[in-house]
Amino acid sequence: MRGPTLAARDGEWHKMNSIPINTVFVLSILLCGGTGLWGVIDPASMTGAAQTLTGFAFNSLDWFFLLLCTGFLALSIVLAVGPYGRIRLGHDDEEPEFSTASWIAMLFAGGMGAGLLFWGVAEPMHHYYSPPGMRGGTPEAARAAMVITNLHWGLHAWAIYAVCALVIAYFVFRKDAPALISTPIRMAFNGRGINIWAHTADVLAVLAVVFGLAGSLSMGTLQVRAGLGEMFGVEQTTAVSLYIVLVLAVTFMLSASTGLDKGIKTLSNINMLLAITMLLYIIFLGPTRFILETFTTTIGDYFSNLLAISFRLFPYQALTEWTARWTLTYLIWWLAFGPFVGIFIARISRGRTIREFMVGVVLVPTLFSMLWFAALGGTGFYIEMFGPGGLSDWSPRTSRRRCFRSLITSR
Repeated sequence: MRGPTLAARDGEWHKMNSIPINTVFVLSILLCGGTGLWGVIDPASMTGAAQTLTGFAFNSLDWFFLLLCTGFLALSIVLAVGPYGRIRLGHDDEEPEFSTASWIAMLFAGGMGAGLLFWGVAEPMHHYYSPPGMRGGTPEAARAAMVITNLHWGLHAWAIYAVCALVIAYFVFRKDAPALISTPIRMAFNGRGINIWAHTADVLAVLAVVFGLAGSLSMGTLQVRAGLGEMFGVEQTTAVSLYIVLVLAVTFMLSASTGLDKGIKTLSNINMLLAITMLLYIIFLGPTRFILETFTTTIGDYFSNLLAISFRLFPYQALTEWTARWTLTYLIWWLAFGPFVGIFIARISRGRTIREFMVGVVLVPTLFSMLWFAALGGTGFYIEMFGPGGLSDWSPRTSRRRCFRSLITSR
């Protein structure tokens, strides 16, 4: 038999908690609004405070964040291969709401987005010339660069999303509980004396979503603006940035207003189709054999070194600053987006088994990301090693044309 309805269970929790759930909304609005006002009035002070906070996290808690994220990955593996993998995220007779292709497309649209486009070439090339603890510009540096890049974008990132999404999906679809970050806390203690902890969890989730989304929106806007400036000579002004934000906002409102199974699903499918088209274009019109060899080699290097890199912080080489600027920045970024992306992934995953969920959310996107970086990053390596080079000291227009010619003639 099915448990109490969502509304009934939510009503029970409202009675058991003396603080209404609207408190989360009020506190979140006050904290977000206060932070935004602080940034407008005194941006230098807010920047300094943010740097102090992040500096403490990077310099004092690097071990904690790495162990936490590696723990998420270990938990994901155990859930995928263990007996719990047969449990369905929903009732036993439910079938998946979306097709596997649309499900995977929406996972990518919600999980990574424009970051793969920008860093597809930039990150492998950066690590190729400046790898931690070794000489750059060598074949060994190229292999290390691909391993490092996939550490930042691979299993650890998607395991964070998967665990956050699984907790939400299990309680919402299996137990008919409200879709709140605090739901596991509320169910574990049955509402007894946990008001402050449950509400704190919900408020922190809102703050993580707002601040993480603000950062991604800002970087995405600057990325689009820079691309328009490079390709079409668009001026790099604040007004242009505001126009880009406006277009993004309108697109979001249109997709959200048409529902998940129409607007967001359709946009995700189009996004995935464009990404695959671009990927195939690079693979088959670029150095095909080199890209596929890079992909194959990266699979072996990444998975054979996975255990070591999951616990590596470079304490003996005095490279803690490198770890903070790269690995920890990525991990904390994925953690900040965990609640936001987790709720979305949970929403589109109803009817999947835990094993199917973990394979689809963790392994499949990781393998696609590895192919993506092998294609874009591998082409960058090929241009540097066997072509005209110039990516490391890239300059507008002339280098772009030169690298494009090298790409289409490299076969």
